[in-house]
Amino acid sequence: MKNLLIIIAVFATFSLNAQTEITWIGGTPGQETNWNQAKNWSTNQVPDEDTWVIIKATNSGHQALPVITSDIIIAGIEIQSNANLTIAQTGKLLIDGEMTYNYGILNVGKIINQGQVSVANTGLAPIYQPNTNIENHGSIAIFDQGSEVKYLAELD
Repeated sequence: MKNLLIIIAVFATFSLNAQTEITWIGGTPGQETNWNQAKNWSTNQVPDEDTWVIIKATNSGHQALPVITSDIIIAGIEIQSNANLTIAQTGKLLIDGEMTYNYGILNVGKIINQGQVSVANTGLAPIYQPNTNIENHGSIAIFDQGSEVKYLAELD
């Protein structure tokens, strides 16, 4: 019985810290591409550090894809085929896989980076992109578990 209680306690703790999956739907009038608009997300919440984000090419009959213009922290992101993610000059995207140890970025679409992208604490691969499609005019930094920079790219 004691072992059963320990197992239940472990699973209860895990479920409290479980990763959330949120899909971009976009298209909120006047805020069509605004990452920070809750109505642009499938759960009506802006993604946070415990969120796995999915960006699809089309949603609800429009082509409004997200633009990051501020500091954003998420657990990971999947950019599907024919979809784009834009990080504006004022935008900073930090992907911290500490709670998930999954891919940081699963990119089958396109990333247009004019700001800063940092990827840390991923278990499988910081960036997995079968079809490399990153248009980088900003900076990209990949960190290992010890916060040491493993890769840094800066272009203009």
